[in-house]
Amino acid sequence: MKKTIGIYMLTCTVNNYRYVGQSRNIERRMVQHKFHSTNEKMQKDVDLYGFDSFKLEILEECSIEELSTKEQEYIDLIKPEYNMLLNGFVNTPTEETRKKLSEVQLGHPVSEATRKKISQSHMGKTVSNETREKIRKAMIGRKF
Repeated sequence: MKKTIGIYMLTCTVNNYRYVGQSRNIERRMVQHKFHSTNEKMQKDVDLYGFDSFKLEILEECSIEELSTKEQEYIDLIKPEYNMLLNGFVNTPTEETRKKLSEVQLGHPVSEATRKKISQSHMGKTVSNETREKIRKAMIGRKF
């Protein structure tokens, strides 16, 4: 699977609402958006219209170090509807906030519903024995 690092935009073709995001792996991020977006309004629209009603555009490929800056530039320029909070401010977490959120998730159990969604997203994909071994080693000691 290709691994694109950069800034992307999802547009709902039903209401033309847009979402600008960043990712170190845009292809993997699309699978996450399909099954569970952290953006509540966008998730409601995915549930209502289906993920096939969203169009992906890769706005720019960039280095990992540029992700937050570039994302904010596009949000300021495009003013995407899904990125806006009720008070009108853009919800773009800082690198520090992203790191803290990541640390909080480590060691937390995953619900059965989430496991099922993850499993469905991987159906039909083959994984090499080398990758399986890496995953096995990474999972040792984790609580589920």
